[in-house]
Amino acid sequence: MSVNSANASSQAIVQSVVWRRASSSPALRDLVQKTGTDRDWQLAARDVDRICDLLSDEFVISGLKSDSEPNEWGLQLESAIDWIRRIGQVKDDPGAGSIHPS
Repeated sequence: MSVNSANASSQAIVQSVVWRRASSSPALRDLVQKTGTDRDWQLAARDVDRICDLLSDEFVISGLKSDSEPNEWGLQLESAIDWIRRIGQVKDDPGAGSIHPS
């Protein structure tokens, strides 16, 4: 998988999990708007942390096999967590800033 397709896959996973979780939690709706396009995402450090929490919850709920090893979805979630953390660390300012998902 190329770097760009890996980024696109991680981006799609982040969007899918955030959007699904936000449908049952109005407190997450702001993240839907911030991750709603394929262009620059305006994320503060706290947004990156919230997204990682959502992805981690998803991992625990549906990303593990019965032997507690990651299933395919779990491996994809791990990659998405690594990706969002990495792009979150690119920013120097802990406040809102622009990151480029792809």
